[in-house]
Amino acid sequence: MNNKAVVIAVILALWGITSARSATPRVTEVNSSRSTGQQNDLFSAVKAGDLNQVRAFVAQGVDINDGGEDGVTPLMVAAMWKQNQVAKLLLAEGAEVNLKNKKGQSAVMYAARVDNKELVELLKKAGATYTDSLSYAAARGDADAVQSFLSGGTGINSKNDFGETALFESGAAGNVKMVKFLIEKGADVNLANDDGGTILRFAARKGQVAESCGVRGVTS
Repeated sequence: MNNKAVVIAVILALWGITSARSATPRVTEVNSSRSTGQQNDLFSAVKAGDLNQVRAFVAQGVDINDGGEDGVTPLMVAAMWKQNQVAKLLLAEGAEVNLKNKKGQSAVMYAARVDNKELVELLKKAGATYTDSLSYAAARGDADAVQSFLSGGTGINSKNDFGETALFESGAAGNVKMVKFLIEKGADVNLANDDGGTILRFAARKGQVAESCGVRGVTS
């Protein structure tokens, strides 16, 4: 097996990054500027899964489709934090399912990204437009779907709507087997996402793990 695959797999396994993406979404995706204090509080209630608080803000007339400057709506936040009951409430109260943020990402994309199958199906039933992709399949560890995409001509290093590759998404989701599989299939460990991060940098950000493991010739 490729030495790089072994090292990355060990790093991910030792750190137990089994829910890195769902547990700690990017701060910039969550803490954006809102037009009112109430909307900030609504976002906090959504992240915490506080149904009573969310209901209270809805009753007060807070706009549940306001995405602020970055376009991230409460429904998207519920999706990225796996708050399915909150998402159901927001949908029942009129949340628009196909709204997109400034980067073109929708609630169902966030749900797929954190492998929230239940919410993906719920949003699809509510009218969400969703198409599976290599990176989403990799994040959820679906080897058959990944192989199908690759066999169909999808580039293994292609980026998704979040500017990240299948390798990065599978690593962030903690799917060690998928990380090894993709590297063995030729995934580029040095390819950066749109934020300039690589899979090794992601894995080694809490210490010089890659270097201490003896990895050479790899940009971390």
